Amino acid sequence: MLYLLLSILFSTLLVVIFKLFDRYRIQTFQAIVFNYITASVLGFSLTGLDISVNELTHRYWFPNAVLIGVLFISLFYVIALTAQQISVSVASVANKMSVVIPVSAAFYLYNDTPGFTKITGIILALIGVVLASIKKEESKFSLHAYFWPILLFIGSGFLDTYMKYTQHYYLSDTDTIYFIPVLFSIAAFTGIIILFWQLALNPSKFQWKSFPAGIILGLCNYASIYFLLKSLQIPNMQSSVLFSLNNVGIVITSAFISHFVFKNYLSRKNWIGIALSVMAIILIMMSV
Repeated sequence: MLYLLLSILFSTLLVVIFKLFDRYRIQTFQAIVFNYITASVLGFSLTGLDISVNELTHRYWFPNAVLIGVLFISLFYVIALTAQQISVSVASVANKMSVVIPVSAAFYLYNDTPGFTKITGIILALIGVVLASIKKEESKFSLHAYFWPILLFIGSGFLDTYMKYTQHYYLSDTDTIYFIPVLFSIAAFTGIIILFWQLALNPSKFQWKSFPAGIILGLCNYASIYFLLKSLQIPNMQSSVLFSLNNVGIVITSAFISHFVFKNYLSRKNWIGIALSVMAIILIMMSV
């Protein structure tokens, strides 16, 4: 359980850091690129660099890593577009509600047991996530803008599902330590190409303070993914349980930090959502 708690902690810190980016007017995409460079360097440093690039590219899980790495940075961009064109709350709900995809897939792919207690807990978790995340925000948007939250919902759900699929069928314990930095390297490479294209069009847009901001983000990002993958290796921990606990835990922790640290006070609806989420965690844990 320690790995799961650490994954929740560092995932929540990512949300806090993004809030601080907005407060200090840091270029988010540039920081995201530096974040992936940092996470990649950190990951390969921890492996001891005892394997060549040629060996890595010939590992049977490498094509999976390419797809997941591109999805990493792409979904960050989709989250930004959703928040800008609709609202932050819609982006949050679309992202967290996507847990229904890996949870549902787990019953089919890994023969997870869909007992009544677990199903009830998962349903309560989904309702709780919506109520805990949603805010009263006014924003102007056109109907076609809903393309982005739908894409975010499907993309996040597919990413979590494919991460578990790759871990289950492709990765050994020794492969995991190489797999993570490869993911970040591919995301970094994709981001660098896009960033160079942006700067070629408008060189004045580069922001130096996005570099240290990206380093801090990268350290937390690496930790969140590392501990999530380690959580997936917990004996007798079904992925339907893990993804539900992880997403609900992030929502609850983020809600409390938002309320007590950033003074974004929660409504009665938010508190009801948090209460339902706590009930969901209890039911899901009882089903293990």
